Amino acid sequence: MQIKSVETDKEVEELALVMWQTWQDTYKGIIDDNFWQSFTIKQCIKIAKKNKRQTLVAKINQTVIGFIAFGPYRDSKEQLAGEIWALYVQKKYHNQKIGQLLMKEALKRLNGFPKVFVWVLKENERAIRFYKRAGFLENGATKQIVLGDNCDEIQLEWRSIK
Repeated sequence: MQIKSVETDKEVEELALVMWQTWQDTYKGIIDDNFWQSFTIKQCIKIAKKNKRQTLVAKINQTVIGFIAFGPYRDSKEQLAGEIWALYVQKKYHNQKIGQLLMKEALKRLNGFPKVFVWVLKENERAIRFYKRAGFLENGATKQIVLGDNCDEIQLEWRSIK
């Protein structure tokens, strides 16, 4: 397995496919059914291109099987923080430490920030457990986002030990 920065259009397209597939696997039954009509591969490619410079992919046999997108925290009130924007691994590769390796590399690249945030759908218990095992703690912050319907997110926070 290889973890690397996104470099080619083929990697962008494969990353988009992983995004589309993992959203289906993760959020069917959590997100309103109307959302899925507008969630397309084309939309995922657009998102992947936009965040290409701040995304790492996990590859097996030259094929993207997971990714992590990260960078400075997107909320201006926390200027000295990083953020994990997205982390997804194809279902058939779960429990193989791929997410952990992606997270470790992203946190290494975000090491200039004293803290790193991640927003997770409140109902995504698997992701919450994953982030807690990686050292993130719930900090009490919540928000609603619209994914066909209103969805609740919770924020978890990781602090650098320097």
